[in-house]
Amino acid sequence: MNAYAGIWIDHEKAYICMLKKVDTVYDIDEDQCSVALVESDVESHIRSTGGSRAKKTPYGPQDIADDKKLDRRRRDQLDDFLDTVIRKIKKARKIYIFGPGMAKKELKKKIDEDKTLAEKVAGMENADKMTRSQMVAHVKSFYSD
Repeated sequence: MNAYAGIWIDHEKAYICMLKKVDTVYDIDEDQCSVALVESDVESHIRSTGGSRAKKTPYGPQDIADDKKLDRRRRDQLDDFLDTVIRKIKKARKIYIFGPGMAKKELKKKIDEDKTLAEKVAGMENADKMTRSQMVAHVKSFYSD
């Protein structure tokens, strides 16, 4: 595939911009840059399912779920989300990752597990929230340099 991927990602969603390249010039027509949205099922804060204690009980409830179990569930949800993003960019020639927070670093770490895919990463940088057109412009700007 002759497409170059730009991924804006946070823990809630990822926008994947696939920029097609014709010959040696990037085609900058809007229809040549397709943007796909991948929404995540990662829970932002997993709450334990414990009840409230009675006034006479000096300690909290005894049926609180184990924190490790909750962390594992969130990690599994994140892995599923990142795997979905990776499946959509596997055939790209180059990959550019940007966005706020830690999600981009977690995606990069997941990509690094596959050596052939890791070689395709062209760059990674911080970026604030953007509109779709700003994302497309940002990806085009990155690959035109």
